[in-house]
Amino acid sequence: MASIRERVDKDGVKTFHVQIRIRGFPPQTKTFTKKTIAKQWAEQVELEIRTGRYLPTAMAQKRLAQDLIQRYRTSILPYKKEKQRKDSARHLDWWENRLGRYGVLELTSDLIGRCRDELLVTPTRTGAMPAPASVVKRMSVFSHVLAVAVKEWQWLPESPMSRVAKPKVKNNRVRFLSEVELASLLTATAASESPELHTIVAVAIATGMRYGEIMNLHWSDVSFQQSDSAAFVVLRETKMALNAAFRFQHLRLSR
Repeated sequence: MASIRERVDKDGVKTFHVQIRIRGFPPQTKTFTKKTIAKQWAEQVELEIRTGRYLPTAMAQKRLAQDLIQRYRTSILPYKKEKQRKDSARHLDWWENRLGRYGVLELTSDLIGRCRDELLVTPTRTGAMPAPASVVKRMSVFSHVLAVAVKEWQWLPESPMSRVAKPKVKNNRVRFLSEVELASLLTATAASESPELHTIVAVAIATGMRYGEIMNLHWSDVSFQQSDSAAFVVLRETKMALNAAFRFQHLRLSR
């Protein structure tokens, strides 16, 4: 329950002191110059406490965005896959450089939107303009940081990223190598100093498997017994549930 006490100082100035006491929560107090505003604040805080959305301002104001990102680095990032961990760390560096000195409560949708706009017009290391998909990926990393801050750590009442529009990805395309290009590629990989490169590329062409999937293959995942013209590969961890089959005469596989 909230109680509002009227106080008058020696100069006759009135103030209204609000105190909210709810079992299981620390008392919340604040002073106002108008009783109407005091009532509105009391009603809002009571509702947020009872619905689990209340974040004490004094606590939140002490936390910076760099504290948020650092906690994510130590408690969430180590459990991601190696490549995802490296990519996310690089994206987190960018966000920390731009927003690290801001308070957590100062992370507004307008501020993040301006960061998005900066990403869209900042050339990459090669001098080319960034693809929308690259910007979306960088935004997605920080979006997950904010989501964890809301759902698990309760550092924010809601994520400001939820109101920021992401760039439309229009740079998708499907292109297949011509027979001449394919032959040139296999000839070049066969002449490479790397003994594994030719096999890796050949398997990728024949199956469509990703680099990580190929590099994590074990001989126990490959079977030559079901067919004289094809080898069957079981992908135990992939974005798509499938069995990949490829013609082994294109490869030079040895145990």
